[in-house]
Amino acid sequence: MHRKVPTDENLHACVCVTVSVCILCMSSVESSDHLFLQCLFAMAIWQWLGSKLHCVVDTTSVHTLLSCIPIRCSSQIADMFVAAIVHTLHSIWMACNTLWFSSNKATVHAAKVKIDYLVIMSGTLSNNNCIPSDSLFLDSFLVAPHHQRVKDIIIVCWKPSTSLG
Repeated sequence: MHRKVPTDENLHACVCVTVSVCILCMSSVESSDHLFLQCLFAMAIWQWLGSKLHCVVDTTSVHTLLSCIPIRCSSQIADMFVAAIVHTLHSIWMACNTLWFSSNKATVHAAKVKIDYLVIMSGTLSNNNCIPSDSLFLDSFLVAPHHQRVKDIIIVCWKPSTSLG
């Protein structure tokens, strides 16, 4: 995360004295890795997302999150995987901010609903194409497939060559 997110670990680096605790789980020191990857709140969301995407999301580090994208998949599916990961990170951050700056309670269910909605919107708005085998995956998100359109169909009449002989 380039050490730019104002978590307790980054505030300590700027010589801010704070008592550090993850506001989502109240069980560990708040760091970027803990907040986005190891917190019980985040882990519940990543496990749910993995089941929704039909893969295992590697939460070893932020860089390994993208390793769950299938190697051979259509561009519309790749867009949806990237959107799911980005929206999940954003939803975890917003849940943390909700607890810090408002009297509302952040729940895993609310985060899941938000992520699901945003992934559906991202898949629907994607300008990329899919292949016929993607239909089951797209149906699980209720996203219409974007098939490649054929520009022009040219009718070709094949005639066998005449033998000169």
